[in-house]
Amino acid sequence: MIALALLVALQGAPVQMGVSVQPDTVTVGQHFIVRVRVRAPKGAEIGFPVGPDSGVAVEAVDPRQELNSPDTTVVERTATYRLVAWTTGAQKVVLGSLVVSANGADRRYEVPAIPIVVKSVRPTDSTGRIPRPARDVMLAPPLVWPWIAGGLLVCRRSSRVPDSAAWN
Repeated sequence: MIALALLVALQGAPVQMGVSVQPDTVTVGQHFIVRVRVRAPKGAEIGFPVGPDSGVAVEAVDPRQELNSPDTTVVERTATYRLVAWTTGAQKVVLGSLVVSANGADRRYEVPAIPIVVKSVRPTDSTGRIPRPARDVMLAPPLVWPWIAGGLLVCRRSSRVPDSAAWN
């Protein structure tokens, strides 16, 4: 597992946060997982960020999944984000801040930006090539089917044998 692990005690509070990404190098459109794990004092409530905004270089594929730890001495919760990157190069995943509520007070903690490398799916020898210009819009031909239907109708009537000749 390739992961970036940060275990940081934030602002002197007894709250700890760890962030990991798997894998840390992806291709354009490939899904990757970011996990944010928070440990807070017993009785605290943890509110994770929703995820990155849609329409940016990195966006969420699914809503985040939260998992509680079975440890009863503290509150430990892990949020899992399944993301996808659309722009090549070094990217930073910005999730925002999480909120820890304890003893009637809310404290915000910024989730550190998570670095990820996004590689192109194109072959390396194609990076110096200039693509061809876009083709012109194809114009639809004029309505020909009424003429075809009319021609078939005329041919059918002219090839008909008269009713009187059919009985002779």
